[in-house]
Amino acid sequence: RSVMSRVRRATAALLEHIQRLKPTGSEAFVGESVDLGWGRVYGGQSTAQAVRAAHLSTEDGRVVHSVSTWFARPGRVDAPIEYRVEALHDGGSLSTRAVDGFQEGSRVVASVASLASLGPSSFEHRRPLFAAARPFAPEAAPTMQELLAPHAAVFKTDRLRR
Repeated sequence: RSVMSRVRRATAALLEHIQRLKPTGSEAFVGESVDLGWGRVYGGQSTAQAVRAAHLSTEDGRVVHSVSTWFARPGRVDAPIEYRVEALHDGGSLSTRAVDGFQEGSRVVASVASLASLGPSSFEHRRPLFAAARPFAPEAAPTMQELLAPHAAVFKTDRLRR
């Protein structure tokens, strides 16, 4: 098996783990952290989990339209993060959720996410969305090396490993 296939499988497993939230009540979820080696929760992980919590609190078929995240303090990888979702708005085509992440009673992350329904006329004025916006398939996600390969001349060759 190639190194790239092992990297893809590991990346897919990591993405699936991050997206796995346990419901703990009405509009509340708990997510586990992944230790990437620096002892603190990676901001992308807490943002992904907050977006997932927002998505789980809306109608089926809504997709993320926009998200803003603020990091209040460093998260610890050895403690779960409890996400509390507040429905700010539910309209015909958009829902807005505020999601706060807490560890041991202290806020570590705050996000606001807007989710849109994709009706028959939604986004007709736009070009097709890029592949990452299609149904979640982490094993098909390109690696960082594949994304940066067309721009290799800009980077030092020792930094872009194959």
